This record gives sequence, structure tokens and C-alpha cells, in this order.
Amino acid sequence: MTDKTLVAIVLALSVVGCKRSSDAPPAPTTMPATTSPTTEPVSLPTSVVTIDGSPTAFPTCRIKLDDTTSAGSVTVVLYTDDAALVDDRTANTVLLSMPVSVDDVTELPSSSCHITGQSKDAENDTPNGLFLNGSTIQLVPIDVDVTFTGDAHVITATISGTFNRLALDAKERDVVVKGVLSARVDE
Repeated sequence: MTDKTLVAIVLALSVVGCKRSSDAPPAPTTMPATTSPTTEPVSLPTSVVTIDGSPTAFPTCRIKLDDTTSAGSVTVVLYTDDAALVDDRTANTVLLSMPVSVDDVTELPSSSCHITGQSKDAENDTPNGLFLNGSTIQLVPIDVDVTFTGDAHVITATISGTFNRLALDAKERDVVVKGVLSARVDE
């Protein structure tokens, strides 16, 4: 068999095996009424933030809404499940509590907030922040913007701003944090 014959056969087979997209039936736009919702958990991407330019991974977070603030505003708590530390004592974790101007979780994906922290002169004794290496380092929010996207079940919190880095082994200093934290919404 010559090279030309082999090329002709491969081309013929590739033409026969392919359908034009216009020949394919249109994809359904809705699911049949008899289909039950899936119970499989949604896989979330790894959360990654950069801290002074260095990427740092975080486990999947969770979000819960606390109705303790005034009407038209709720406290959104973005946190890492305690199970993350059980599996890995050096895990990075999150606990950010922030007021957001929404009435319920359905409005959260199109909202944002601004977190301002204590002044550097005040005692930084707060549970709020990003915790690195099993809580040996705490990043306390000083001037941080958070934007939420997603839906009522899975939220992406994009954070950007300045945090105060507190560690037992180093002098405190400000760090720039930017990144995305993926979270499941507590039902």
C-alpha cells in the first residue's frame, strides 16, 4: 500500500466518522419532568489566594448567613470546616465574618462588601481572618473587598486587600492578599 493510498483511506474514514454540528439534533433546553434532582455533591475548585504574590491553597469553605444584623443586611460567615484540621494539622483555614446588604442567600451571588479591621495600635485579638499552617500564622483583615458570585448553593468569594500578618515567630506586618475562595452554602 502506498503512502497516498493510506492518506486517502484515513481521510475517508475521518469524513465518514464526523457529523457536522448542524446535522446533530438540538440539545434539550430543559430536563424532562420525570427526572429527579441529583444528590451527588458538587465538586468545587480548590481555593487559592496569593499572599504577597505567593499562591496559597485553602480547603473548600462553607458559608452561613446569620440574621443578627439590621433589616436588609445579614452577617455572612465564610469558614473552613473543622474537619480540615482533623485531616491535616497544618491546613490553612478561613474564618471571615462580614456584614452584607442582602435579605437572604438568593441575593448573595450578586453582592459585595468591604471589611475594615482594627487599627494596628489596637490589640489584634480577633477570630476573624485567614489562618496558615494550622493557625500558627493569622492574617487579620485590615482593608479588604469581597465580591460574591455563584448561586444559592455554591458561592465564590473573591477577596482583595490588605491583611495584618500575625505570627509568634515574626514581627507583624501588612500583606496583600488576592484570590478566590470557593464555598458551599449551608442549607
